[in-house]
Amino acid sequence: MHFLKKVIGIFLVLAGFAVAVHLIVEPLYYTSTDSAPSSPLWQAFHPVVIAIVVLLLVFGYMRKRDVEHGWEGAVVSREFLSANVIFYASLVVGILYFWNWFNDINPAFTAIGGDVITVTWTIVGVALPPLAAATGVSLMKSRS
Repeated sequence: MHFLKKVIGIFLVLAGFAVAVHLIVEPLYYTSTDSAPSSPLWQAFHPVVIAIVVLLLVFGYMRKRDVEHGWEGAVVSREFLSANVIFYASLVVGILYFWNWFNDINPAFTAIGGDVITVTWTIVGVALPPLAAATGVSLMKSRS
């Protein structure tokens, strides 16, 4: 399991980096329109982002559970705070991601406008890389 955690950690760091780089350089090569606000390359990122979100939730929950085991609530440690912030932030990003993705694949859903969709994608794109990096580095450093 130790080797697998390291491999998953490396994947999370590299995939998060790829999402961040693409988010930053997309305006340099793609001109947005109202009908196509983002480049088609984001479609290729969906399986990677889904994997990131699932891995963040699984390993974030495992870390949170391990830190909270035996915790009486007297002192909040850095590890306790870190584990909880990363887990709950990953949960928020996952909810936003899947809500927006399901909205994209279902054209009948028209309750929100294109601007809200674009802003939500930007929030996910900005929040996902640091969460993936923090979880990835934690997995690479883990000893068990």
